[in-house]
Amino acid sequence: MMNIRSDYNQIITSVINLLDKSRAELIKENRAKLMKICSTVLLCARQMIALRGHEENGESRNRGNLIELLHWAASTDSLVDKILNDSDSNATYLSPTIQNEILKILADQIRRKISNEIKNRPFVLMADESKDISSKEQLSVVLRYVDAENQIHEHFMGFTKLDQFDAKALYEKLYELLMKHDISIQDCIGQCYDGASVMSGRHAGVQTLMRQNYMPRGVYIHCFAHRLNLVICDVCIVVSYVDEFMGILSKIHQYFTSSSVNNEHFRHAQLSLQLNSVIFTTTIGQKDWGNQKSFHSNENKFRDELFYSLIDSILIELNNRFSDDNILLFSSVSAVHPSNQQFLEIEFLKPLASHLLVDFKLLENELNIVKHFIREKIASMKTIQDLLTELKPVNEAFPATISLLRGALCLPVSSTTCERSFSRMKLIKTYCRNSMGDECLSDLTLLAVERDFDIDLEETADIFSKSHKNGRILLS
Repeated sequence: MMNIRSDYNQIITSVINLLDKSRAELIKENRAKLMKICSTVLLCARQMIALRGHEENGESRNRGNLIELLHWAASTDSLVDKILNDSDSNATYLSPTIQNEILKILADQIRRKISNEIKNRPFVLMADESKDISSKEQLSVVLRYVDAENQIHEHFMGFTKLDQFDAKALYEKLYELLMKHDISIQDCIGQCYDGASVMSGRHAGVQTLMRQNYMPRGVYIHCFAHRLNLVICDVCIVVSYVDEFMGILSKIHQYFTSSSVNNEHFRHAQLSLQLNSVIFTTTIGQKDWGNQKSFHSNENKFRDELFYSLIDSILIELNNRFSDDNILLFSSVSAVHPSNQQFLEIEFLKPLASHLLVDFKLLENELNIVKHFIREKIASMKTIQDLLTELKPVNEAFPATISLLRGALCLPVSSTTCERSFSRMKLIKTYCRNSMGDECLSDLTLLAVERDFDIDLEETADIFSKSHKNGRILLS
């Protein structure tokens, strides 16, 4: 009797082990299939090509890039062949809903990596808005920080669709996005936006509301690229000759581009003159090289009526656009640059030290030693990063100085990374892809912009399996 019971228990154990082994092999194969799908989705996203086709049924001759790529790979990859031919029709994990879910998981993995890198570091919030092809207003959010290796990073976090355009709605959108991705908003030391009144308003603008409610150290920085553009626009209006010149250029461009015949004649003229690029020359009056008196007369007229007035207007606009409350802070930032005459002079560093909450007495003591430590190498230093590199072996000895230097590197002068995200957005959401959802657009753009981050497909499969515990395919 005992032998029969023992044999029975051994049989049961063998069956259980066999079932467990079969289950483990099935899970391993299913996860491999899922990761293959995820890697193909990632490829399409990073190359900014559409995943789906107009019709994806079996009768369609073009079922979209994702499925067509899998069909192409199936001829040499048996695993991909199983995805397409051995899976149940309702469990292929190739539906549009699953594709969007995979995109979300992939994009959130990058966002988590950015969030982990930025923890306990000062950062700057950068934002700008633009319309997509569907005339929806998209707010681009970028975070700038300096890592432990003293490298500057500007990372795109995604788009958030704007339904309202008042300052309260905008700052709530920004706050929600930062909180959603576990960004410590108290560590923000600056905000960089364009000069629109809703963003820059001193009393009720986004920058003021953010500083009053969430980020007391978030000093507002009006993007210098936007400022310089406004200077050029204002100068063109004030100086009539410049306005006329730009108008003539615009008319010339319009004339040669509106007609293919005119454009072809222009190209032939360039080739016959052996011009590799377009060259513009301007004259005021007629230059008669045989008449030296006439030439000097025209030169004086050019100087008096155009050159001087242009320089005066540029200086006035530069003073108006660039003289604000932050000038002391940026002057203090310049004092940590090795080429500055006030390099590491403690009095000039007070505004920056105060903004970064650096212990002033400790900083003063450290700088006395730092100056002595680097005195023979100052001539070879070209940037603030060069200074940080010299101090890297003794970082722990000068905590206040290192914090000051990294804070100076962190403060931006423009929000051009936001503009780059809009360039990608226009390549992704096109006339033929204008029905794309807002979250999908944000995830696709992030995957296309942040190409330096490696994606862990095992982690992607783990997250996907948690939300599909009751799915038809075993994943865990």
